[in-house]
Amino acid sequence: MKNQLIKMGMMVLFACFVVASHAQKLKNMNEAKILEITSFKLKEGVTEEDLLKGAEKMQNEFLSNVEGFISRTLTKEEDGIWRDVIFWKDHHVLEETAEVLMKSPAAGPFMSCIDFESVEMKAVEIKSHYQ
Repeated sequence: MKNQLIKMGMMVLFACFVVASHAQKLKNMNEAKILEITSFKLKEGVTEEDLLKGAEKMQNEFLSNVEGFISRTLTKEEDGIWRDVIFWKDHHVLEETAEVLMKSPAAGPFMSCIDFESVEMKAVEIKSHYQ
């Protein structure tokens, strides 16, 4: 019985953590003022796995530590075009991060996968969020 109560208590604590974490993410999304959309193709011979490993490294070792980075989604279309969609707190953070990112060793594996001839990038102002 005691073990069951401990397990239930742990489950309740975990559920509270998940709810609080989700609430914080929603709050952060409301702070996002800039949406960056970068479209690209992979270099010849680069695999999806290569790109995703590089993206994870860049995320964990660089972007997640940037004050003003909100969230990121990486998508792939049927025709092989990838889109890296990033929410930023403001345009200033985006510009500063872009300069530093290009020199960061954490970005190297991701950037080396990209065919830079195919890159199209735009940053747009977010006018409203709906959740």
